[in-house]
Amino acid sequence: MNYKYLVIPRMEVRHANALQAWWLVAPPSPMTAMGFSRALGLRLGLTFDSVGIVHHNVEWLSAQETNWKNMYEGGTYREGDKDQKRVGAHSILHSPQQMQGATYIDQDDHIAGGFSKGLQPTMRCHAETSLVMRMDAFDAIDLDAVNQFLWSGRYAGGMIARHLPVTVSDTLDGAVRSIATGFAVTDRKDIVQAIVTREGVDGTHALMTALVGDTPLDTSGERESWLSANVVGYTALELPKTRTGVRNDVQHAYGEPVVGLIQYRSIRVSKTLPLWTDASDPPSGVFLAISTFNP
Repeated sequence: MNYKYLVIPRMEVRHANALQAWWLVAPPSPMTAMGFSRALGLRLGLTFDSVGIVHHNVEWLSAQETNWKNMYEGGTYREGDKDQKRVGAHSILHSPQQMQGATYIDQDDHIAGGFSKGLQPTMRCHAETSLVMRMDAFDAIDLDAVNQFLWSGRYAGGMIARHLPVTVSDTLDGAVRSIATGFAVTDRKDIVQAIVTREGVDGTHALMTALVGDTPLDTSGERESWLSANVVGYTALELPKTRTGVRNDVQHAYGEPVVGLIQYRSIRVSKTLPLWTDASDPPSGVFLAISTFNP
């Protein structure tokens, strides 16, 4: 089959979600890119069968609290002591944003049944990402419609503040050259599987070993670099059922994120871009995104 590639370069997203799981803070996930390409395809009446992700930058956002007693040298500030000099090196405490995510409104909002429901932490970031979406070479695409979608669309819940001109490339190599620099987000489940086989541990233990262990991981005996964890899928916690308020009356099931191992690889060095695609297994209730590893 012949393909062409829609390139959205240097997409700057403001206040994107960074709390990928209740225990994991990370840039927008591969699942975010998959969902975004699906939403764009539905808007255009097209099908993007896979998407490449190039990471450029992330800026973490957090709430700040000032500890005024530590604004003075030695932490020995005394009322009335004007000889102490103010210093700011230890004055800022960082914490996830909006620790109280909701409050009572006339006792008639969603936390009315329990105060703890309003104490949900969140974490945000500014992110810069390029996307390469693969489609059938014979499908026509309206770039004006793409730009209109980007103007009002969201990525990981964040506003798309700006992007470089959207283009179409006849080849994946051409798409990568048009982006020039950045880090391809690559699926490294192969590392996790190798550790599971070698050490006889479960997947979670293997993931932690890959991230913080001292075992050589690549074929040269050196540790792989720029490894990270992020959401690569979801698994259902129940059978799908009809619920009120669900879009298009589709069945709904509550689920949990599946966290896997990814790697950031320079596209300038590798000169290629792995593409993420759907690898769902409906009978098991697991929906995954996987990419081809290109060393």
